[in-house]
This record gives sequence, C-alpha cells and structure tokens, in this order.
Amino acid sequence: MDKLEKLHQFLQSKNLDNKTFEEFKENFSNDPEKQRQLHSFLVSKELDNKSFEDFQSNFFGSLKKKEDSTLETEATDGEPTPISLDSSEKKEYSDFLDLDEEFAKPQLIEQLRSKGFSVDETGIGDALLVTDNVTGEKTEIDLQKGVDVYDGGPEGGQVLFTIGGDQEEEIIKLKGLLERPVTPKSSLFSGNLLSDYEASAEDGSPRFSYINQLKERYSGLGFDFETLETGHLKIKKGDSETVVNIKPGYVDSNQFSNINKFLFENITDDEASALDETSRAKSYELVKKIETDKL
Repeated sequence: MDKLEKLHQFLQSKNLDNKTFEEFKENFSNDPEKQRQLHSFLVSKELDNKSFEDFQSNFFGSLKKKEDSTLETEATDGEPTPISLDSSEKKEYSDFLDLDEEFAKPQLIEQLRSKGFSVDETGIGDALLVTDNVTGEKTEIDLQKGVDVYDGGPEGGQVLFTIGGDQEEEIIKLKGLLERPVTPKSSLFSGNLLSDYEASAEDGSPRFSYINQLKERYSGLGFDFETLETGHLKIKKGDSETVVNIKPGYVDSNQFSNINKFLFENITDDEASALDETSRAKSYELVKKIETDKL
C-alpha cells in the first residue's frame, strides 16, 4: 500500500472523505490547488509540519520506490535516472539521517567542503542547509524522523501513514551531493564559507575580514578587489569586472554567491591546479614546521 492510499484511508477513518481510492486519487493527483488545501488541513490539525513542496513531493511527487530498492530522480531530459543502493549503503545513509544536527553537521562539512559547499543549521527542527558556494543553490537535508499517524484502535491501533521523515527522498539529495566530483576549481572554494561572509557583516568596514581572505586566497591570479564608498565590492580581472552589493541587511547568501560566481568564471582550470598545488605545498611546509618545533 503506497503513501497516498494510506492517506486516503486515514481521511476516511475521520469521515473526511467518502470516495473510493481511485476517485480520491483522480481528484487530487493533478490538482495542485486541492493538494495545497489538503496540506493546509493537515497542518491545522498538527499532522504535518513540513512545507507544501515537501508534502506534495511526498504524496504526489514523481519519486517511486522500485521493488529492487532502486531509487529514481528526475534527469534534465525528463527521463528518470536510477540510483541503485544496496542494503548496506542504504543503511549507512539512513544511520546518518537519524543523527541530531549537532553530530551530523561536522560530518557533512568534512565530506562536502572540498566540493565547494557550505553547511549550516536551518534553525528549524533537525535539518541542515547545504549551499553551493558558487551558484548559491540550496539543498535542505531533513534529519527529522517521521511522525506515525495511528487509526486510534485498541492498544494504539495501526500506523496508517507517516508524516515527514521520507528518508528515501533525503537519501537521493544526500547521495547527489556526496557524489559531486572534487575538482581543482571546486577545491579553491572550499574555504569560502557562507558563515565567514555572514560574520564579516560585523566588521567596521563592510566585509573587511572576508575581503582580506579573498585577497590572500586568490593572490597571484590577477584579481583586483576594491571596496567602494557606496558599500559595494568591485572585482576586476583583465577586461572582466563586476560590482556586488556587500552591505549588511540584504540577503547574505545572494551576495556571497555573486562574488564566488565571478571568481569561479574567471579562473581557468590550469590556474586552479597551480594554485591548488601551491596551497598544498604551503600546508605541507606548515605541518613540517610544527613537527620540527615540537622536537
């Protein structure tokens, strides 16, 4: 029995629907407005605390579970791309999603930093927000366990369906992030953290500490950083330039990604590889110095 059928049974048990499942499915499947009304009702009854988009994806989305434990996600051409998980791999993802955010966050940072992502807490429930440092695209990974809805029968009754906690959907998102390849260019943005940019709003001069980080990190690549009196940052390399609003009080993540996007588009693969090698050499020398000082 799929989730939509369980939802239908639950509504019938509360005398809220008297149609057959096929009629119910036909009524709601292709009508987003009716789906929204149903979601609003469940929220009002404190049976669902997720966004409408998550609810819609959970009960009416295109994701399906196949009998061979293969998950599907939409590809750019509209055809489903299978993501196969064996039982041990699925358990590994499931165990991670069962962690509280204070334990999950450092693990995910360690896995994603070299791929050019920032990881932050959402501040709402147990969930993590992963931001692509270059594009600004955000992915929310929900760590909350689902809430079982019972039929109210003897000894607690039977579980009709679960609100939230759709681990398969979260696994698809998590697997997609973790399988993003590490490239010299993405590694260059591993140190450009959204949290550092947000913290720099407290500087006496707009974003002084963060801009200094950029100057040091990308020195030798021909970038010129100039803070304008208007509260904007002018970045120039050769004939290319951009001006980004860096004043506090605006959307930090948008400002942050606009800066990184210009840098990313104006660094060649060869420059990235050379800078990555230089960075590794500096790190090696620093470690050797620390070890020598201990002797």
